[in-house]
Amino acid sequence: MSKRSGLGVPSLDSDEEDYNDKDCFRLHEADIDGQEATTLEYDDEVKITPFNMKEELEEDGHFDSAGTFIFKKQVDARDNWLEDINWLEVKKNQEKNSLKDTSISDELGGKVLSKKEKLTLYQELLSYLQPSETVLRSIRRMGACSDAKKSASASQRWLRNKNPKTKTETGNPEGLIRVTELADQLVQGGDFDVYQKTFDDIKKLIECTKQFAADDELEVLGQAFDEKQADDKGGIKSTEEHDGTDHDGSNNNTSVMWHLKRSNKPNTEIEGPYTSEQLKVWLQDGTFNDDDNILIRESTKSDGQFYNITRIDFDLYE
Repeated sequence: MSKRSGLGVPSLDSDEEDYNDKDCFRLHEADIDGQEATTLEYDDEVKITPFNMKEELEEDGHFDSAGTFIFKKQVDARDNWLEDINWLEVKKNQEKNSLKDTSISDELGGKVLSKKEKLTLYQELLSYLQPSETVLRSIRRMGACSDAKKSASASQRWLRNKNPKTKTETGNPEGLIRVTELADQLVQGGDFDVYQKTFDDIKKLIECTKQFAADDELEVLGQAFDEKQADDKGGIKSTEEHDGTDHDGSNNNTSVMWHLKRSNKPNTEIEGPYTSEQLKVWLQDGTFNDDDNILIRESTKSDGQFYNITRIDFDLYE
């Protein structure tokens, strides 16, 4: 019986390794150029390492005939405690932790601010800014150190020594804290570019918000006034009118109708009219997500101004 029979069937990888490990395919130490012979190992307490590959060839591996260093294959070191781990439990715990992380991130999500709240924050933020100054620059200005000697650059110190009357900013710690708080609230409310906004940008934003709010309020008041006049003229509505039905059974729905266009260009086609309920459903199900500039106006106002659909509260018109 041969010795080979007790060793099992060799694999292709092991045959290839045995073939490459043959001595005829190895580069011997004497064939490696540039090596130094070993002399003194220590000089007092200093160890002297010769410039050669002797230790590497003995412990780590060998060079093949092409000059490539081949490392010895060693059995991977494994920790015994890894064998006792229940990987199913580990996976379950990972899934639970991922769900917890998602819930925490949802709780920490940005607060939804109303238009009135945003307007109040912008107005207070504007009071801390100087003309043509961004929010970020105002924070730097108010954070200037009161000790000019520590905060000034070399050129500023040279200028101050040359002209002692030069004014230095002392900073405003309270304003710094408040501006940071206001900007942080606006960022959480969805304005991620607030730190880059200038004094003029915020001023225009406040004016536009006030104008839109005034227009919306006038529309609501005008509609309420028209409804009141209709009630005064028609007297008490009949049961059929309250049900939205005439005597002949036809539908008498008085909901507001809207015209729609997908751009503010003069030649853009006007679509509709559509009901408030229909537009509200489209807005909620994401029909207009691909169009950033959906504009609408009441169908009865042929010369009226178009407004962005996201600014309209359709609940007021139902």
